[in-house]
Amino acid sequence: GDDFIMNEWLAKMQRSMGALLICALVGGATLIGGTEVQAATLSQSSVYYDSDGVLYKVTGDGSETTEVLIDYEGTDPVEAGSYLYYLPSNNSTTLLRVPNDGSSDAAETYATGVLDYYTDNGFIYYLDTTGQIYRANGNSAASSATKIADKADTEFPMFSVNKGRIYYNGLVNGNTWFVSKASNGSGAVQRIASGAVESRYLL
Repeated sequence: GDDFIMNEWLAKMQRSMGALLICALVGGATLIGGTEVQAATLSQSSVYYDSDGVLYKVTGDGSETTEVLIDYEGTDPVEAGSYLYYLPSNNSTTLLRVPNDGSSDAAETYATGVLDYYTDNGFIYYLDTTGQIYRANGNSAASSATKIADKADTEFPMFSVNKGRIYYNGLVNGNTWFVSKASNGSGAVQRIASGAVESRYLL
């Protein structure tokens, strides 16, 4: 009676403990593998910072530092391809770019009349004062930029790119709508909601 119940209970506990041990070993290997992946990702990512007017690039794990530009004056730097894109000041509409490897002594003008810009997957996107949004490979000349959208609302010049789509405030029949379309410019504009979205943090 009682011995049989006790033996049955012990057998169940041994099976449960064996399964738990296997799960713990598999989980531990996953965590170790995840740490290695995270370390590899950190060494491939970059952080930019300004120190006394010199712009530096450092790998995410801190193993390598590059002096990108001396006499840097700018705001909101973003990386696309082998270049860093930024505005010279908060109220400027001139988009500048500089190679991110420190090979140039000065930035070059990439585009003018820029109200907002964004990078995704090696591409630079920018919205100009006429309400048009352009896209170019980050390593290409500005002349290679192609128009992917028009009728963006310049009163609410915010856009974002996510999972192959561009989201922006557009004008539809004179009214502001939050809209989306393929980030390469193909396809029709899809209306999402009436009104404007004023922050990327809301996306």
